[in-house]
Amino acid sequence: MTNHLCALRFLYIQTLKRPWSIADTPYPKKRYRLPTVLSQEEVAQLIDAAPTPFYRTILMTLYGTGARRTELTRLKVSDIDSRRMATYSGRQTRCGHRATISYNSCRNRHCPKCQTGARERWIAARHRELLPTPYVHVVFTLPPQLAWLALRNKKVIYALLLRASAETLLEVARNRAHLGADIGFFSVLHTWNQKLQLNPHS
Repeated sequence: MTNHLCALRFLYIQTLKRPWSIADTPYPKKRYRLPTVLSQEEVAQLIDAAPTPFYRTILMTLYGTGARRTELTRLKVSDIDSRRMATYSGRQTRCGHRATISYNSCRNRHCPKCQTGARERWIAARHRELLPTPYVHVVFTLPPQLAWLALRNKKVIYALLLRASAETLLEVARNRAHLGADIGFFSVLHTWNQKLQLNPHS
């Protein structure tokens, strides 16, 4: 590409004696290739092709954790969380005589190290948007007997949950024994709890 641009520049400036700007030169569109994704059968064949259990373990760990090769070579037993069945990877930085390990984020919003700070900042930003008026937090939880039904009928079950909770709020608020007024509210659908277990609620 550089040779072609130099040839064009020479043609316009030296031969044709005309002004030439590289900014006006059209570039060919860059072709983006989709990465090759192996099927489960191809991954199994690749792992089975390992000559020893040592290399088989390396391939299985690479595939199961998504770690880079350099991260895997530094992996130790203490980096494996047997309770969560997850691995921690990170980088080591040195300041003077002290070495500090900074673990990469697991990107779980419930993780106290990775996402708690981001969640607190998000909550603080939403608090600044609130009007100076009392708010009430009400939770409507789908019964456990119906929770598993939602996995195969998400659109129907979740729509029923949101509609039923909205109608309940409006009906209770209009009752003079409670508030006797029309209210405004936001409904947010959550499908799991803080332990990442199925728990549809709004």
